[in-house]
Amino acid sequence: MHAALAVGIASIASFARLARGEVVRVRRSEYVEAAYGSGGSFWLVLWRHILPNSLTAVIAFAALQFGQAILALSTLSFLGYGTPPPSPEWGLLIAEGRKLPGHRLVAHHFPRHRGGGRGAGGESH
Repeated sequence: MHAALAVGIASIASFARLARGEVVRVRRSEYVEAAYGSGGSFWLVLWRHILPNSLTAVIAFAALQFGQAILALSTLSFLGYGTPPPSPEWGLLIAEGRKLPGHRLVAHHFPRHRGGGRGAGGESH
């Protein structure tokens, strides 16, 4: 829980920078100036024009940050800074699997041939 909170707090600056940049970009658009010119109040223009057109980039960035947050939490869990061992997390599962004797991560993906099949001549053993 504390690791997830730390990862979330660390990403606030990125979201704030992107949101501010998008609001500044949209605020200088012609349609926003036209909305002000037609008598729209600050809050009306902000709610109807600036926020909806600024949020698309922030939502797309949030989708990318979600995957990065999962990887960061897995890394912290692998290093031992995540949730305690009874709960299953990716990093913790990999770290626990490393402790098993004779088990390698690569061994699960590329199993060795143990015999028992047909020989070179086609006869069975």
